[in-house]
Amino acid sequence: MLEGPLWNNILLYAFPLAATGILEQMFNAADIAVVGRFTGSMASLCMAAVGANTPIVGLVLNLFIGISMGTNVVIATAAGGGDHETVRKAAGTSILIAVFGGILMAILGEVIAIPLLRSQNVPDEVLAPGGRLTCGFISAGCR
Repeated sequence: MLEGPLWNNILLYAFPLAATGILEQMFNAADIAVVGRFTGSMASLCMAAVGANTPIVGLVLNLFIGISMGTNVVIATAAGGGDHETVRKAAGTSILIAVFGGILMAILGEVIAIPLLRSQNVPDEVLAPGGRLTCGFISAGCR
């Protein structure tokens, strides 16, 4: 971003952000296709469960995008000022936050998946008696 035409740099920066949105939509479409194909008589119920998780996935994704944008500001400011030590520290901290944040989200997802889906009025037929999803965990496809 520090050298060359601004327009080209803006496009290079915006492309991964746009690709993230496109990949998220493709992920949801693949979930719907798999669920619709392999669930038989429960297809509509399982697709309701998959559709109900879209805002949840978007929330988590946007949380991490926001964290990465904040990191980008710190790194860009330090790089512009020639402070390579701060760039190194900020990049390392960002990687640690991503790894530990991912682990935390996985654990939190296991704990709150059922109550969260119930709060979104996912049909009870999709939720098995043992508290497990008959259509897989959140959007892992039907089992």
